[in-house]
Amino acid sequence: MERAFRGVVEGQAPRTGAAPGPGRAVRARRAFQWAALAAAGVLVWQAFAGPDFAPRNLTTVAVWVHWRGLLILTLLAAGNLFCAACPFTLVRDLARRFTAPARRWPRALRTKAPALVLFAFILFAYERWGLWSSPVLTGSLILAYFAAALAADAAFAGAPFCKWVCPLGQFNFAASALSPFEVSAKDLSVCAGCRTKDCLRGRREGGLVVLRGCELGLFLPRKVGNMDCTFCLDCVAACPADNVGLRAR
Repeated sequence: MERAFRGVVEGQAPRTGAAPGPGRAVRARRAFQWAALAAAGVLVWQAFAGPDFAPRNLTTVAVWVHWRGLLILTLLAAGNLFCAACPFTLVRDLARRFTAPARRWPRALRTKAPALVLFAFILFAYERWGLWSSPVLTGSLILAYFAAALAADAAFAGAPFCKWVCPLGQFNFAASALSPFEVSAKDLSVCAGCRTKDCLRGRREGGLVVLRGCELGLFLPRKVGNMDCTFCLDCVAACPADNVGLRAR
């Protein structure tokens, strides 16, 4: 994903110096994902090897006390940075080095209903089985999340888990609607002259996608707000005109 930009929007001259910004942004995002994956590993280890008493266990305290408050503040102040640093999609990307699913997510399930059902189930489980007081159950929930993300995105192309299944992601999408930042096109007139739609379809070289576009199907000239946007910055890297960025609204 960090490969240098070589293409240009059809009919326009190359814009020198455009590559470093998007490249740095994508590398920074990947670094945050690796850090989040390491943190998730520590939390899972603590869940099963740490103290059984929830107030003294790092996993239950971090997940059910500190993380929720930090999530809300971050969403309102900076946008959907938690989805950007999501370790679940990092594992998915690593798995896709060995497999490339071609099937599309079933049309009947292209709705937010699966995510809403799972969100309701988590709320029910939180109270019914006292997730807040059980490090083992909390750790099991983290592992189940990894398994669900890997299963959905290993079987289907794109990012169906993020868009249709992930309950936390849907909450992040809704809350980040109030954020002062969003990923958007800088100049719509540049988009009007684009024929390749790399931000959506990905950058191609020799018939192969070398920089993927938005896997959630967001077309930047028509994108409004932060709904369904994970701040992954794939569109930023894919745009050959450097016409996409994280901008203040």
